[in-house]
Amino acid sequence: MHANELEQLIQSITDLVLAKLKNSPQLSQKPQTLSVLWPVASASKDQILAAVSAFRMDGRRVQWLVRADLLGDLLPMLPADEQQRCYSFEQAPIQGILADLQSSDVVLLAGANFQAARQLLALDDAHSWVHVLLQAHLTGQAILICEDLLSSKGLASQNHVAQEAHSIKRQLKQMGYKLIAAQNLATQLKNMTLAYENGLQNTRELLTEQDVENLVRAGQRELRLHAKTLVTPLAESKATELGLNLLRLQD
Repeated sequence: MHANELEQLIQSITDLVLAKLKNSPQLSQKPQTLSVLWPVASASKDQILAAVSAFRMDGRRVQWLVRADLLGDLLPMLPADEQQRCYSFEQAPIQGILADLQSSDVVLLAGANFQAARQLLALDDAHSWVHVLLQAHLTGQAILICEDLLSSKGLASQNHVAQEAHSIKRQLKQMGYKLIAAQNLATQLKNMTLAYENGLQNTRELLTEQDVENLVRAGQRELRLHAKTLVTPLAESKATELGLNLLRLQD
């Protein structure tokens, strides 16, 4: 057997053994969680709620941080048990929400107008929702921003307001946020969910080649790994091949 064939065999056996360890009961995780931050009113409310409802299926968990004057309209649309996890900015148990972020898979900023986007770009964490979002960013959570309130509808070259919206969106993307239209949100959450079901929720323990493929398919381009995460050789090779940047966090 040639040396490269032996190395490939060892890598394959390693993947198989670690995959079995990954699926063992002691590594089970909490249900996936979606944390929704809603600082501004949006005409895309119905599409956003429909996307969240699809994510909620199969026992997945949702928590909310909402501007106080929007809370009255939102609460009646939520399941009874979820209403207990829906807080206004002024009354939110921030420490508890930050603790829950450790088990969150996705954080969604349901809307960002010019003012909200500038607060986020300025890292103005005097606002509770900005504080939570920045902490989520620091801990490596996947963050989506519904971009509808900044959509220029192809007019970026024709007027000043559209140009400003285009500039803000570009800066948000440079900071690492994923912007998405409300009409595509349900599909994006579904794709991310499939990725988590096949590995991301267990990345504290193990990352395999299949996990990398699932993550890239879901649109992930960077993954922050916990210090004790095991990464198989094939996973490292596949990440390099597909352009997934693996960052190792320190405990």
